[in-house]
Amino acid sequence: MKLFFIRHGATLGNEKKKYIGKNIDEPLSDHGAETLRERTGRNYYPDADMLFSSEMLRCRQSAGIIYPGKPIIIAEGLTETDFGEFEGKTYEELKDDARYIKWIDGRGRIAAPGAEATETFDRRVEKGFFSIIEKGEDKKTAAVLSGGVIMNILSRFYGGDYYDYMLRNGEMIEADISGGRITEIKKL
Repeated sequence: MKLFFIRHGATLGNEKKKYIGKNIDEPLSDHGAETLRERTGRNYYPDADMLFSSEMLRCRQSAGIIYPGKPIIIAEGLTETDFGEFEGKTYEELKDDARYIKWIDGRGRIAAPGAEATETFDRRVEKGFFSIIEKGEDKKTAAVLSGGVIMNILSRFYGGDYYDYMLRNGEMIEADISGGRITEIKKL
């Protein structure tokens, strides 16, 4: 199975470098939507037999721009994490907060203050990921998701550091999946 992990297009919060998690369901910015249209026009995104998206508006809008007319299957559980007290804030606003430094140093393995527990996020994402694999079988499948969800899946099921898989808005990683495992990836 080929699975194309695509990070959603930019929102205004993304452009301001804010932590935008599951509690801020903002739409794509005009620039974010236009960037996706330009990439689509250059055939950056591969054809897909099946299309999954997080329930977040920014992901659904991105999926509709990249694959117009293709039915979108909502990928249950693959919503971005809850950034708790850091939600909607920037590095500049948080850089002197010892709790923020500890969270960053945790490399994606500890929760922000007041946020969803890391183990809860892991279980939720794992269930959603395996559901896509089960439904996608041998098809070329695209999943339009938030960056943290993609980073979680690839670091846990392919290996490496959480931040190894950080994508800019609209970028993607192609994964080969066999026997329920990610066997190879490449950033496109």
